[in-house]
Amino acid sequence: MVYTFAWMVIFVSLGETLKKSLIWIITKICLYG
Repeated sequence: MVYTFAWMVIFVSLGETLKKSLIWIITKICLYG
């Protein structure tokens, strides 16, 4: 149970980082592409 919660936290934080990276990449493409 504890391990499942830890994995959920890890996946959520990874997802947030990926979303921020995607937004940053899309913004750069829109500005400079």
